[in-house]
Amino acid sequence: MSEDLKERLRVLNLILSDNLTHREATEKDISNIEKLFSNVSESSQFFAPTPMKSLIKRSLKAYVTEDEAKNIVSFISFQNYPTIPALDKNCWIHWIHYHYG
Repeated sequence: MSEDLKERLRVLNLILSDNLTHREATEKDISNIEKLFSNVSESSQFFAPTPMKSLIKRSLKAYVTEDEAKNIVSFISFQNYPTIPALDKNCWIHWIHYHYG
């Protein structure tokens, strides 16, 4: 069995597990969250890279999911504007209409 398939099965088992907990992300989680993204290719990232500390601090809400051993297995952040450094926060409605109609 390939390593990729093993990893996909591990993630699927986590998703189906009842033993996950969710909590707000903190700055203490940064290094563990960054490990989640270490295998993400640049082509799969839609927006410009954002420093994780900035993303957590500026998010409307940011959460992590932990397994039984308290390992972070997922991260999500919610913004009320696009996280594009060159885009002023007041321009996001125009930006979203331009890109998504």
